[in-house]
Amino acid sequence: MKSSHAGHRERLRRKLFQLGADELAEHEVLELMLFHVFPRQNTNELAHDLLEKFGSIAGVFEADNDAVTSLKGIGNSSVTFIKFMRDLCRYYANSPVKSFFFKAQEDINKYLMDYFSYHSSESLAILSISSQMELYQTIPLPADSLLPGKDAARSLTEFVLLNNLNKIIIGRNYLNKPLIPSSEDYAALRFLMDIFEPLNIAVYDYIICNETGSFSLRQHGAFSFSSKDWSL
Repeated sequence: MKSSHAGHRERLRRKLFQLGADELAEHEVLELMLFHVFPRQNTNELAHDLLEKFGSIAGVFEADNDAVTSLKGIGNSSVTFIKFMRDLCRYYANSPVKSFFFKAQEDINKYLMDYFSYHSSESLAILSISSQMELYQTIPLPADSLLPGKDAARSLTEFVLLNNLNKIIIGRNYLNKPLIPSSEDYAALRFLMDIFEPLNIAVYDYIICNETGSFSLRQHGAFSFSSKDWSL
């Protein structure tokens, strides 16, 4: 049973890292939060019990302390953590966001290295940037999003239009692989350019990372086939 719980936790963490919290079910988000209170216990049942009683994560956050502790398995330490997470969300929402600009290629590489250092599986991210190289957002994607095909092209087109992207950097995380672009990487880059150029969306770079370093395809001439110079 312990091994089963451990495997479930790892799968759920991997899902979070690959897809982001927006793609998780509400009980999965609550379950992940409870991992930090119950490091060895199955939190799936607790998450469902909380949502059944209070209706949503917001309902759990705002519930009376006594009402929360009335549930079996939920004690004062759990309530303290839940209320802290609520207040942390409010604190973050009210905090001013400081602008962050990439001043050099090394800044981009370091950012992606730091970002992927928390991932335990191969993953993908899109950095949305301005024409002045200001970072707007970092968006995780499933690792198989770059596989050519009609469904993938349609999904990526809808994704960039929905997120109002104008200029992007693709980051790809390798695990236990050398920093040598494969034929799949070049095919994925061409696939992206074919989709995004007609939409006037600039693909600035495609960067491969692993635990030892990073490799920029732009720096190594992989964008020479493009009909547009997005580096300006």
